[in-house]
Amino acid sequence: MKKLFAAVLAVALGLAGCVGWSVYRSYSAHMGFKQIRLGATEAQVRELMGKPSAVVRLGEAHFWSSYVEGSVKEYHWEPNVLPEIWVVGFDANGKVVYRNHNLM
Repeated sequence: MKKLFAAVLAVALGLAGCVGWSVYRSYSAHMGFKQIRLGATEAQVRELMGKPSAVVRLGEAHFWSSYVEGSVKEYHWEPNVLPEIWVVGFDANGKVVYRNHNLM
């Protein structure tokens, strides 16, 4: 009985940790995202948002800002559990030309 309780407790703590980390990451990404302005550099965006989950280039399948003139690269941030994504698009000079936060 003690082993079963320990196993259930370990699984519950693991799940709570994953959800907690995702909520924290969502909050911190949201706070950084609010400060990003058009024309900001890639370095400024990374400082505010941290390392992106993915870097996507023009023509790749998950490129969101293909309709934004001059956008050639995007950074994507996605929490592990929550269904949302932050996307920041950059021009060839590494300046922000697009930003979007979507709940999926």
